[in-house]
Amino acid sequence: MSAAPRTAGPTVPISTFRRLPMRHRPHLAPTAAALLALAVLAAPRPAAAHCDTLDGPVVTDARAALASGNPDPVLKWVRLADEGAIREAFARTRAVRSLGEEAAA
Repeated sequence: MSAAPRTAGPTVPISTFRRLPMRHRPHLAPTAAALLALAVLAAPRPAAAHCDTLDGPVVTDARAALASGNPDPVLKWVRLADEGAIREAFARTRAVRSLGEEAAA
């Protein structure tokens, strides 16, 4: 006696498929879950780089440069074309900070 081949589910005409309740369409739930997961993972998020925080290496080097009066530690973080602008801003900042503690804060 030969066994009948197994099928994945009930055999119904395509027109009937649209009217079947969700329990008769088990493949839709994993597909919907996969699409939802893809949408969540692909959603844009704001960047959270460590270098941009107040305790990051750029700000730490900037504070050290202001304390020592030497802008060289900060210059490793900027392009060579922007070095002049950074040196100028550094000189203005040092001039303002020389006005007193209130200006330094």
